[in-house]
This record gives sequence, structure tokens and C-alpha cells, in this order.
Amino acid sequence: MISIVVPVFNRQDLLPQTLDSVILQSFKDWECIVIDNASDDDTFDVAQDYASRDSRISVYRNNINVGPVNNWLEGVKHCKYEWIKILFSDDLMHCDYLSMMHTHLTDPECGAVFCKFWHGMRLPFEKLSAPVFIFLACVPGNAISCSPSAYILRRTPVIDALSKHLDCKSCNDLRSNGVGYDFFCVAMSVVSRKYARYVPWTLIYYRSHAGSLSNSLGDS
Repeated sequence: MISIVVPVFNRQDLLPQTLDSVILQSFKDWECIVIDNASDDDTFDVAQDYASRDSRISVYRNNINVGPVNNWLEGVKHCKYEWIKILFSDDLMHCDYLSMMHTHLTDPECGAVFCKFWHGMRLPFEKLSAPVFIFLACVPGNAISCSPSAYILRRTPVIDALSKHLDCKSCNDLRSNGVGYDFFCVAMSVVSRKYARYVPWTLIYYRSHAGSLSNSLGDS
């Protein structure tokens, strides 16, 4: 089983396609946790409608907006299974994403499984030791995505990562936008075991739009 966490805030127009990409997975053994961060549009109603049609989807809502990182953490805490996937509400999965990734999840020495992303080059590896993975991820212009959307991760290291406070001289509170915490989740999961597995196919798609964090940071 794989737990999928969809953290969301004011994405009534984008959320349906994201949840459709979950429901259409060829691998059927999953649960999906939608965690709404006190949206003031119809996001919560959209999520509840999907949950009413598929029992594998559960919807939770924060009473107040707790910021992105705490929202991710709340969603992960609701997960039942060891392997989790954080799927941001503006991202999409290929219909065979889970089926192609889950074959590696039985390996106790694997800390994470990740795929090629749409604008990255294909890596010449199928397995990367934890130190090599961290090195390549930190090299400018690397082909390794820092977004959890490309990964299936282990639940406990992700909870540990999201529970910590990261300090940054150029940003008073990284928890307010999630920058840094996304890759911190990935890194903590990878180093919790010996290596990361790589699936050399484009199976995840990032949607660029006016409200995306990537656009606001000038990375699109």
C-alpha cells in the first residue's frame, strides 16, 4: 500500500485534475489524504465530492491556515502506510506512476524511489548510494528534482524533517513558503537507508500557473 498526501489551499480549479490522476492509476492499492489548509473557495467541497465517490480518498480540513509545511505535516500524520507520496495540488501523475515505482518498495535498503521529471535529463543510474544522491542533488544544473512530487518516500523520516525548524539568513521563516523543506524531506528519507532507486521515465508533471510557488520565486 502507498499513501498519497495532497496538501491544498484555494485550488478549486486545479484540484480535480490532480485527483483524477490519482484515481486513474493502474496500481490500485493506495489511499489518498487530501488536507485542506482552510481554503476560502470551494476546494474543500471539491475534495469531499471526490471522497464521496471513492472510499480510498479521505479529506481533512484545518480550522485555520497553518502554513504549507505544517499542512504537509498534518497530511503525512494521517497516513496509514510506511511509503508515502506528497502530491502537490497543481501536479499530475502519469497513470502508470505508482505501478512503475512500487516494484522497488519491498527493498529494505531503499530510502526513496524517484522518477525523471519533464525538464530533466535522464540519469545513467538505476540505484544511487545516499551520499552520491545528496552530492548530485546539490550540484547546480543537476538532473535530480528537489520536489517531493517526483518521489515516493518513507513516512517516519518525512515526519522528522517536517517537524524541524530550519534557519536561513535570507528568510526569516522557511515554513511560511516551504522552500528548503521540500528537499529536506527527500534527503532525510534517502539517508535513512543505503540508497535511492531511480526510474528513468517521465511520470510526474508540474503545472506552471500564476499562483505556483515556482513562478513566484522566478524558477519557471
